[in-house]
Amino acid sequence: MALPISPPERPPLRLAVNYCVFTDKQIATRQVKQLSRQVPMCGNARTMLTAVSENGMTLRHASQTLRADAKLVVKAVRQSWRALDFADEGLQANRDLLLIAARQTHLALKHAPDD
Repeated sequence: MALPISPPERPPLRLAVNYCVFTDKQIATRQVKQLSRQVPMCGNARTMLTAVSENGMTLRHASQTLRADAKLVVKAVRQSWRALDFADEGLQANRDLLLIAARQTHLALKHAPDD
């Protein structure tokens, strides 16, 4: 008598390509590499959130809508203060965001308002 075997638990959103299985992070990393070559604007929030976690400078490839997303921009600036250059103008002057960037370098204060 054969015992019933249940399928193993699989992480969500796995993709099999050429007999390889990639996780979300690997897929996003590949997409970021493609983005940096092609330089299109990406409007997928989930992909960009993963991408800026790896490299904050990939914020430059985000759509204007995502550049105004505070959660995404904070994640990018924590990874690299230079991502502040690509954030929406309204967020560039945000005091909390400037403090996060200024902890990395004083050069981030160029975005501080004059008043």
